[in-house]
Amino acid sequence: MATSIFLAKLIGLIYLVLGVGLAVNPKYYHKMFNDLLNDTPLMYLSGILAFIGGLLLVIFHNVWVESWAIVITVFGWLLLIKGALLIMFPSTMKKISRSLFQSSDPFLVDSLIIIILGLIFAYFGFLA
Repeated sequence: MATSIFLAKLIGLIYLVLGVGLAVNPKYYHKMFNDLLNDTPLMYLSGILAFIGGLLLVIFHNVWVESWAIVITVFGWLLLIKGALLIMFPSTMKKISRSLFQSSDPFLVDSLIIIILGLIFAYFGFLA
């Protein structure tokens, strides 16, 4: 359980900072996201990093129990799959990403979701 608590703290704090960053600087992150989609080596590197992060979580925290810790395991598998898809099907993932962010302010909802996920992880890491 100590590993679950550590990972919940880590993911929670990272997501809180990312979510707040998206919320207070949406134009900056919108430009950065578009730049990322136009930079093939950076897209590849993003896939590699997501794959490695997901693989580490799956290897060190593949816990399938009826508790909040399963959320970290699912998070790891989703990250692993996302990384694999970015590596194997970059053009398709680029098209999907572009279609998801067609609205004028796509990061408002995203930032709220990320902040909520950060709060959930932080709650289980620091308070539960």
